[in-house]
Amino acid sequence: MDTRTYLVGNDNSDPAGPYDRHTEILACGRYMVPAFWLSGFSSCHITERRVSDFLAEYHVPTVIAETAVVKKLVAERCELLAKAFSQFGPNLEEWKKLVDGVAFKYVKVDATELWSFDRKTFTSQFPAAIRWFESQEAADFDQLLAIADMKYDPKRQTFKIGSNDRVAANHLRGYRWERPVPWRDVSRFRQIWGRW
Repeated sequence: MDTRTYLVGNDNSDPAGPYDRHTEILACGRYMVPAFWLSGFSSCHITERRVSDFLAEYHVPTVIAETAVVKKLVAERCELLAKAFSQFGPNLEEWKKLVDGVAFKYVKVDATELWSFDRKTFTSQFPAAIRWFESQEAADFDQLLAIADMKYDPKRQTFKIGSNDRVAANHLRGYRWERPVPWRDVSRFRQIWGRW
């Protein structure tokens, strides 16, 4: 089973509120939280998403903010992102287009599947990754890279993310779910089956 994360836009202020998987998932991540997603949030937006199974109720760290706030923070932090991820300028532009096009009242991150894979690690990485946009501390940046499943090679001064640029882009801005996105998104599934 895939472990996916979802960037969700809808008009429901409940972090655990239901969302339409066909129309309200703005972008998707796989086994990570894409780094650029967190640029739209601050530490004050961290909250909990309550989930339960047959045994217990759990509190999953998440973020939710009004779309106007997300757009403002992304715009303010573009220079920081461009400096930190300079080799990925086109992906930053794609991210900005996605955020600018959001018409829902709220934006939130659903990383419940990733949290359930490794609760302790996720619970420590997630707040630190978001905090980096405020602190710019090296330790917080390391957590942002870790939650996005990215590695930095200081010797070459480049990031190592997957096997090609398309994979790298997915670790930064996510990939398409069902809604259109402002970039050409050709996943392996779409290549094989010719969909979308």
